[in-house]
Amino acid sequence: MSELERAVQLNPNYATAHHWLSLALTALGQSDRSVAELKRALELDPLSMVINADLSIGYLYARRYDEAEAQARKTLEIDPRSFLAHYYLGMALQLKGRLKRRSRNFKKRSS
Repeated sequence: MSELERAVQLNPNYATAHHWLSLALTALGQSDRSVAELKRALELDPLSMVINADLSIGYLYARRYDEAEAQARKTLEIDPRSFLAHYYLGMALQLKGRLKRRSRNFKKRSS
C-alpha cells in the first residue's frame, strides 16, 4: 500500500495511481477513502470507462447505493454497452430491493 501512496505523491495528477490506490483501500475496508481516491481519479480522467464504472462499485462497498446507481447510470450514458456499468447497476438495484424491474436485463448482461 505504501508503494501506491508513494506513486500518488510522486505524480498526483496520474489518474491510474489514484484508481489503483482506491482498489487497495477497498480491499482494506477503507471505503470512504477509496471513494475519495476514485473521485480524484475521475476528476483527472473523466472519460475513463473503468474509473467511471469502478466509482459505482466504490459506492456499493461504502453502502451508498443511491450514489452507486447514479454513477452506473452516468457511466451508461457515456457507453451504453459497458458490461461493468450494467453489472454494477444491477448490483445497486438488487441491494436497494429494486432488481425485479431490471432482472431480465441484469441476467442477460451478467451471463
